[in-house]
Amino acid sequence: MKHRGLEVLVLAYTVDHLSDLERATLAVLGRHADAQGRTFISQALMSARTSQSVRSLQRALRRLETRGLIHVERQGQHRPNRITLDVDRLRSLPEAEVVQTGHADRSDGSQTRQIEHPDPPNRTSRPVTVTPYL
Repeated sequence: MKHRGLEVLVLAYTVDHLSDLERATLAVLGRHADAQGRTFISQALMSARTSQSVRSLQRALRRLETRGLIHVERQGQHRPNRITLDVDRLRSLPEAEVVQTGHADRSDGSQTRQIEHPDPPNRTSRPVTVTPYL
């Protein structure tokens, strides 16, 4: 069975104005979705895969649904909801601009760059250190 995991993972981490949890949630949904973008993954499993509480995950799902990136079809109590990814909508979002803020030499001769988004989507965003593979 073909899934959309890699495509959704790349899109989730390149589009603008998503929180880290929203990005991780999209990546988990993409990993478990079929070729049409549908998944029946439980909130407990998504919570475990994102290392966040179920309540935080529910807020992230609600924000993604409000933005039109996912559609949630409630299946009833004690049954996983059907979540459908809107990959076309995800593709249409603007990409994040990456700004280089500096780099440093490492003891092994390689260089690292510290990058951050010029307008972070939330206050918990931290710069990311990227080490190129040679």
